[in-house]
Amino acid sequence: MTKPAPTVTTIAASDFDWLRSQTTAIPVKSAVFRLAGPGVVECIQGILTNDVESAGIGSLVYGAILTPKGMIVVDLWVFRDRDAFTVVGPSHAHGLVEEIFAKRFPPRLVTVKDASGDWSTAWLAGPGVGEALTQLGESLPSVSWKTVALDGEEPLVLGRPGELAPWSGLLVGTSGRVKALLDRLQAAGTLIGGPDHQEALRILGGWPGLGAEIGEKTLPQEVRFDEIGGVSHTKGCYVGQETVARVHFRGHPNRTLRGVVWRGASFPPGTQVFSAEKDVGRLTSVLECDDFRVALSLVRREVETGVEVSLGEPGGALGTLRLPPFWDLVDHS
Repeated sequence: MTKPAPTVTTIAASDFDWLRSQTTAIPVKSAVFRLAGPGVVECIQGILTNDVESAGIGSLVYGAILTPKGMIVVDLWVFRDRDAFTVVGPSHAHGLVEEIFAKRFPPRLVTVKDASGDWSTAWLAGPGVGEALTQLGESLPSVSWKTVALDGEEPLVLGRPGELAPWSGLLVGTSGRVKALLDRLQAAGTLIGGPDHQEALRILGGWPGLGAEIGEKTLPQEVRFDEIGGVSHTKGCYVGQETVARVHFRGHPNRTLRGVVWRGASFPPGTQVFSAEKDVGRLTSVLECDDFRVALSLVRREVETGVEVSLGEPGGALGTLRLPPFWDLVDHS
């Protein structure tokens, strides 16, 4: 798997204000798979950190596949309908997800269809998403997901990621239908965003990204999986569960995902974070808007939130350690 190197994301103040107050739809290339068969529930249940069995038909859950030692391999969104599952993951993890399914799912129990070439995804964000959909005769699902079939056309799946996610909706369907719906949303006043808008939303919401906050030795609890609903501590066994359970019931992660907020000089991902002259972490994703900067960082647990930290070197530029989300920290007045 080729993971993109984390970079600095820059957006204009007007874009930030739009993301915070209006409606944005962002088409995103994703790995999309359809899974079905007599053993599909049991097989997914055995590799995902979240509980698809208890969630039941009509559910949407976020979770991860782990190594036997409990480290995150890839994070996924999983839609369950009556007869099958739709699994959505990062596009750069496509080959890895395909390989995992091929190795761990017996063909007699699970059929795997790679829909990535024909299907597309788009994220909907902002307080006006519900109103924008209403103008098209639709609405956000009250929970989980629903099908959307405007004018009798081929239906799309519209998921609701949850209150803590920085997005209000996730569209999944054939590429032509996703584009058609985005065109209608744009005509009704929705901004069609790009990769920088998607990354800005993710950073401002404190959502971990594969290849940035999630590395080869990252535990779920280090990147807020407990807080954002990405792991179940009551389901049956799954690969890597022993480590996750041990951390949850008997210990704590050594690092936790937080944010560093500052103004002024730019610092790229990988910059060291110091507290009391001690190296306590690295910046992992950086967002810049005018002279305001916010970065996600895996920081040593013992460093208290709210303290000032130095960037680059002890005694260097000062920032403040914060908990996500960060929507209220930018003031352009």
